[in-house]
Amino acid sequence: MTLNRFLLAIAFILSLCITVHAQSSYEKVHLHLDKPYYVLGDTIWFKAYVVKGSTNYLSNISGALYVELINEKDSLIRSLKIPVIGGTSMGDFTLDEGVDSGNYRIRAYTQWMRNAGEEYFFDQSFRVSGIGRFNTNTVATNGEDSLLQSDIQFFPEGGLLVGGITSRLAFKVTSMNGLGINVKGVVLDQSGKSLFNFQSLHAGMGSFPWTPETSQTYTAKFLFPNGEEKTVPLPSATDTGYVLGVYQPNKDSILVRINTKTPDQQVVLVARTGSEMVFSSAIKLSKNVNSVWIEKNVFPTGIAQFTLLDLKGNPMNERLIFIKSADQMQLNLTTEKKSYNSREQVTINLSARDGNGKATAGTFSVSVVDESKVSIAETTEHTIFSNLLLKSELRGYVEKPNYYFSTDTSNSDEALDNLMLTQGFRRFESKEKEQKPAFEAEGLETAISGTVKTLGNKFLPNAAVTLISLKANIIKGTTTDTAGRFRFDDLLLTDSIKFAIQAKGPKNSAKVEIILDSISKMHIGKNKNAADLSSNMIGSMQAYIENNRMLDSIYEKTGQLDRSQRLREVNISAKRQEQKNAYQGNITIPEGHADKTIDMEKQKTFGNLGTMLKSSLPNVTFKPYQPDPYGPEIQEFPYAYNPITNAVEPMKIILEGRSLDPISAAGVFDNTILDASDIAKIDIVQMNQALIGMLGGPSIVIYSKKKGKINQPLNLINVHPKGFSRVKTFYSPKYDLHNDKHISDLRTMIYWNPNVKTYANGEANFSFFNADGPGKYKVIIEGINGNGELGRYTLRFSVSK
Repeated sequence: MTLNRFLLAIAFILSLCITVHAQSSYEKVHLHLDKPYYVLGDTIWFKAYVVKGSTNYLSNISGALYVELINEKDSLIRSLKIPVIGGTSMGDFTLDEGVDSGNYRIRAYTQWMRNAGEEYFFDQSFRVSGIGRFNTNTVATNGEDSLLQSDIQFFPEGGLLVGGITSRLAFKVTSMNGLGINVKGVVLDQSGKSLFNFQSLHAGMGSFPWTPETSQTYTAKFLFPNGEEKTVPLPSATDTGYVLGVYQPNKDSILVRINTKTPDQQVVLVARTGSEMVFSSAIKLSKNVNSVWIEKNVFPTGIAQFTLLDLKGNPMNERLIFIKSADQMQLNLTTEKKSYNSREQVTINLSARDGNGKATAGTFSVSVVDESKVSIAETTEHTIFSNLLLKSELRGYVEKPNYYFSTDTSNSDEALDNLMLTQGFRRFESKEKEQKPAFEAEGLETAISGTVKTLGNKFLPNAAVTLISLKANIIKGTTTDTAGRFRFDDLLLTDSIKFAIQAKGPKNSAKVEIILDSISKMHIGKNKNAADLSSNMIGSMQAYIENNRMLDSIYEKTGQLDRSQRLREVNISAKRQEQKNAYQGNITIPEGHADKTIDMEKQKTFGNLGTMLKSSLPNVTFKPYQPDPYGPEIQEFPYAYNPITNAVEPMKIILEGRSLDPISAAGVFDNTILDASDIAKIDIVQMNQALIGMLGGPSIVIYSKKKGKINQPLNLINVHPKGFSRVKTFYSPKYDLHNDKHISDLRTMIYWNPNVKTYANGEANFSFFNADGPGKYKVIIEGINGNGELGRYTLRFSVSK
C-alpha cells in the first residue's frame, strides 16, 4: 500500500471515530455577566455568545438559547428562551419574588448542545445575598481539619507507563470540598529508598519525569499543608507499548516524541482540534526515540488532541495540549482622563484589531462597575477565554480558570499543561456508524408537530388538522401523512401564545385523538462548580452589601422603595400550606363565608372574565406568571396577599369544585376554554384564613351553570409553546452637572451595553455618567469578530467626590 493510500484509509477510519454531532459541528456558549455576585433586588444582565466548535465562529446553527437560573438545591427557579441572531443574544433575570439569599448558578444551552451532554453547557456559580447583618466567617476552611481523605489521582502522559522509558507522570490532589491542595512529596522505591522530590504547581496539580522499572513497585509520600502525610502506590509500568510526549519548547513549533522499546514499526500520528483534523502522518519508528516537529500556526488557540494509532486505526495513546496562537483580537480602551468627577460624563473609545494587527469588525459587550464596592480576584473571574477555550471543552470542575489567561508566564503555561495532563477530554467518542442526533437544531421559528390516531389507537392518514390562534391572527391547515403525522413550521413566536389544534377524520368525524410531540425536559445534575463557592465569597461582598444597605435606606426615606428595585428579606412566621390532592374533590364555599361574591347575572357586558375581574377586585394584581420554568409565561395572572405566608402569591383558580392548572385557568380568563356566559357566580377568598388554609392560598372559586364545560374532546387540544422572553433595557441616567438638587447616587453597576459594534475601521465609542464618588471604576469589554477571534480588555479609572 502506498503512503497516500494508507493515509486516505486512516482518514476514513478516523471519520468513523467522530460522532455525527461532531461532524455537523458542535456549539459552545459564553455568557458575559455584568457582575460576579448580586444582592436581592438586583437584575442580572448578560450577553450570550454562541459559537461553533473549535473555530469559535459565531454560530448559524441554532436560533434559540435556553438560560436557566438554578438554586443551590439544584432546583430550577427561572428560565428564559431568547432568540439567537448572528450567534449572539442578550437577556436578564430580576432577583425578586421567589429568590432568597444563597448560592445560585446560571446554565445556558441550545437544543443542539444537548447531543453532547450537559457537561459542556455554560454553567457558572455565584452568590446572591440579602442586605441584613451577617457573619462573614460563614464558610468553613480546611484549617486544622484532616486532609487524609483528600483525593489523589495519577495520570501518565499519553495514558501509559512503559518500563525503562522516561515519561511524565501528572498528579492531582483535591480536598473534600473539591478545591486543589498544594502539596509536596517524595517518590520511594519498594525498599523505601527516596528517589526524588516533587511538588504541585497550581490547584493541587503537578507533574514530574520518571523512568519506572517493571521489576519494581513504587509509592509516593505526600506532605499536606497542615503537616499530615499520606503514602499511596504509584501506577505500575507495562513491558511493551508506546510513550507519547508532546512539548512546546518554542513559540512557533510543537515537538512530538514517540518512545518505544521495539523500533522498526509503523504508526499514525493524528492531531485535531475539536472535530477538525489539523495534522496526520504515517511515521516509521526507526529508533527508540522518534521526534516529529509541527508548525504551531496551523492550530487555532485552544485544546489540541494528539492521538497515536496502529495500522488498523485503533488508538493507542492520547495527549492533550493547550496551544496559544496569534489569532486573538487586540482590543484597547482609552479615555480622555485617568480621573473624573462624580456624575461627570465619560466617553470611552474602543479600538479593535485582529491577530494580524488589522482593523476588524466585531460584536462586543461592556460592563462598568465601581470596583471599590464590587471586587473580585482576577484569577477567579469567568471570561470569554476561560469559558470558550477551556471550560466548554473539558468535563469536570476547573478551579480558577482565568488564572491560565490573566498572566502569560512560564509558570501559568506549565500549570495549564498540568491541567491538560490531568483533566480528561473525551468529547469525540468512538462510534461504529453514524447515528441521528437525539435533538435537532432549533431555529428562530417554532415547529408544532404530532400524530393523529383513531380511538382504536391506529395511525390515521389524511386527517385534516387545523391550528388557530385568534390573538396572533394565525390560521393554518394541513393533513397527516401515511404515518398519521402532521407538522406546522415557521411559527415565529415573539411571546408565549396559545394555540388550539383540531383534527378531523373521514367525513368530518371528531372521533380521533391528537398526540403532540414533545421535547424531554433538561435534567439538572449536581453543580460541578460548587467548589467555586467554597471560598469566602460573602466576605468579599461586604462592601457591596453595605453600599446596598445605604441605598435601600435612601430609597425608603425618600419614598422610592419598590420591590422591583430593592427586595428586602422577609421573615415568614408561618409555614406555607402544601397543596395536596384534596383539591380534586368537590370544593364549595359556604354561603356568606367568601370575602366577596360576584353574581354574574348582575354583571354588565364585558370583554372576558379576566377584564371583569381586574375591575372588580381592587386588592388583586394581574401580572406575568411562569408556573413551569420550562413552559410559557402567562401574561396576566391574578396575584393576592396571603395572610398566612405573609407574601404575595399567584391565586388558586377552582372551577366546578376542581383546582385548575395555571394554563387552563388562563384559558378561563380569556374565554378560550369557558365562556363567561356559562358562569353562575364567583367567590373570592382573600382574608379568611380558615378557607385559605383549606384551599392552599387566596382563591377564585368559579361556579358554572352547567358542569363539564371545561372538558375538551380528544380531537381538540390547547398548545402553549414557549415563546421568546422579553428583554429589558438597562437604564443609565443622564445628569445636568449644574443641577445640585439631587439625591445620592450610590450605583455600583454603572453601565451595561450588550450591543457595542465595530465596523471595518475597527473603531467605536460609548458614553455614560458616573455615580457619586469616590470610586474606582472597572470597565470590561468582551467580544468576537467574524473570524472567530476572541477579545477581552480591562480598563480602570478613578472617580473623585
